[in-house]
Amino acid sequence: MKQILKPKLSALSLCLIGCVIAASALSSCKQTKQMEEMHDSTEQMKNTTEKMNDGLGKQLDVTKQMEGKLGSQLEISKEMDSKLDDQLTISGRLEKPIEATYTDLRQGNGRNIRRDELIHLQNAKTMDAKLTAAAAYLTAFEFQLIKPVLDDNETRRAAFFASAAEEFLRDVIELMPKPWDFPMVDKEGDITQNAYAIAAALHFINPNSAAACKERKNNCPSMLDILQKALQQKANLETAPLFVKKVLEQEETAIYILKLRYVVLTSILVSKASPAGEAGISEFKTLLRGGRMLLAPWTPDLKHANAAQLAQLIEAAVAVHEVYDFLGSIHQKPTLPAAIKIALQNLRPQATAQGLANDLNLKLLEVQSLAKNSDCASNALFCLKAIGSAPN
Repeated sequence: MKQILKPKLSALSLCLIGCVIAASALSSCKQTKQMEEMHDSTEQMKNTTEKMNDGLGKQLDVTKQMEGKLGSQLEISKEMDSKLDDQLTISGRLEKPIEATYTDLRQGNGRNIRRDELIHLQNAKTMDAKLTAAAAYLTAFEFQLIKPVLDDNETRRAAFFASAAEEFLRDVIELMPKPWDFPMVDKEGDITQNAYAIAAALHFINPNSAAACKERKNNCPSMLDILQKALQQKANLETAPLFVKKVLEQEETAIYILKLRYVVLTSILVSKASPAGEAGISEFKTLLRGGRMLLAPWTPDLKHANAAQLAQLIEAAVAVHEVYDFLGSIHQKPTLPAAIKIALQNLRPQATAQGLANDLNLKLLEVQSLAKNSDCASNALFCLKAIGSAPN
């Protein structure tokens, strides 16, 4: 029995061994396949990596090229910076000569404009045209053409004021026939309106100068300011600026032009407000010689004036008051021609006026009051009648 089983067991063992061998072989096949798959994957990754490396290499090459170009650009920038520094250096050297050239041109051009406008002033036929020329003349002085950076130096501006005051007073005296009187009459008997036009325009300021002064946050002086400031500093002449001395060298002329300002602004105001004033201030000459306003009371005719015209007349009335007060402050008596004084005495403002018209009527009453306290000039008997102290 034992001998019979032994061979059977051996056969079973052999069978088991075969199965194990077969399983091992199968497992080995699977592993081999997996290894082959892993090998393939590794090869693919290798190929992908190589491609990525190639792409990265190309990018590195492009980056190197860009670095080269950037380096070139930096070199160019350095060269440009160097050239810009050279240009700035040259500009700095040219700054003073350019400023000097501009100043010379400004001085010469301004002088030419003033000469031309004085000629226009004397050739103009109406007071309106004379006023336009006078304003152009006064705003062409160099102190009226200042620039914020170039003319910030106080000494520089003071020199402009002094030269302007000296030239102006020498110019204006040529427009005044002798003897000085009110109204001013030349040898032919005509009213000389040129000096009156200059006097009326003394307050004008060049718009460009006004803009520059606004930038510097200070006030812009006019020729009127220069004359008045100089006359007010008479007591402190030793320490006064040069322009004060230049004005006081011709003090009588400066005072006289301010007296003319009082006359002309008052006359313009009466002419514009009068029933006969529709022709404008070109009728200034006729007004000074007399008219119907000397014979009977009259009421301002304002119905034809718009708001801008009324505002202009109010400004004129304010200016009349200002120059009257200033003359009093330097102990000078304002003087009016007899015709203007009597015309203002006959003034009867509108009682029902409203708005700007009412404001103007109030200002006219103030001017009328000033006229009563002003001296009377030209034709002594006529002046005495104007103040009610002469027989009819």
